[in-house]
Parts: sequence; structure tokens; C-alpha cells
Amino acid sequence: MAATNKSKSAKPSVPSYMRVPGPTNEELDARQAAAEAERIAKGYPKVEVTREPLDKKIQERSDFLDQEHADPMLAPNPMEEVVGPYKDPNFAYKFLSPGCTRVLGTRGYEVVKDEHGDPVTLGNLKLGRIPKRIADARKRKAEADSQERVKSMAEEYAQSVNRLKREGQDLGLRVLEPGEVSGDFMNTETGRTVHIG
Repeated sequence: MAATNKSKSAKPSVPSYMRVPGPTNEELDARQAAAEAERIAKGYPKVEVTREPLDKKIQERSDFLDQEHADPMLAPNPMEEVVGPYKDPNFAYKFLSPGCTRVLGTRGYEVVKDEHGDPVTLGNLKLGRIPKRIADARKRKAEADSQERVKSMAEEYAQSVNRLKREGQDLGLRVLEPGEVSGDFMNTETGRTVHIG
């Protein structure tokens, strides 16, 4: 048995049909190192990530809400800070999402502009305003509609209960009324006493 003496640093030869045209990995590494050395010598600009004060407020709110048992009503509200400089007591303010405005339009809201004429935004939401009298009228209508729906559901429920009572009576059953207590009742059809409770 003849032992072969191969050094560990020797690279296997790649057949010519398997070679990829272009620079080798070593050549590419050398080019990259030269380019980095040139940039360092020229003093390339540094990139620093900073956060706007509003971004910090949004993060504060998120951190607050991440706490266990956090009350969302006590969390900092970055939206109030955006509205603050533009607030007029004669107007009601609302942030308008692109999805809603694409489908429903601005619904009577005027987009608030800053001192440069650009829309006031919070992320992708635009700040809108509408006269307070219109906002109050819309709120009253929404409340009235909600109360009407609740009243309608209560009436449907009462009708359903009365129908069940009538059906129960047809079967010889009697439903306890509010305030009644259970006890022994005489079934008039069978003449037997029934204990309820």
C-alpha cells in the first residue's frame, strides 16, 4: 500500500467543463476588501436611525398596553398630540383611513393641512375635521338608531316569551312570573299537584 502525501492546503482541481466563467471567489473577496478600504479612506457617511417624538409616543402607548391588566383608557394617546396644534373648538376631529376614504369618501370631513399645505397625518391616517354641529347631529342620530334597535330587540324578546307562555299553557304548564316563588301548583287538567322548585 502506497501512502499518498497530500497537503491539507491543496485545493482539488475543478475540471474545465465545471468552471464558471468570471472571477473566482478569491478575486471577488479581494475586490470587496479593496472597495471597503476605499470607502473607509474617503470617510463614507454614517447612517443613524432616529425616532420622531410622535414615534416615541406611539411606542410608549404600545409599551403601556403590553403591561398586564393595563387600562386602555389610561394609556397615552398620540392622536391627541397630533390634533393639538390644529384644534379649533368649533370642529370635531377624526383620523381618516385610506381604506375607508377609498370606499366611502371623506364623509363630509375636510382634510386638515399643516402650515406648508400638506395633510396632517399619523402614519397613513389623515386628520379630518367637520363642524361640531354636524358631528353632534350625527352622534344624536346614531344614538337614536341604537336605542331604536335595542327597543325593537326587547319587543321581539317579549313577544317570544309570551308565545312560549301560551304554548306552555296549551301543554298544561305554567311559567313563573317575575317575583313569584316556586311551590306546589295544581294542574287543573290532570287534578294532580306539581311541585316546582
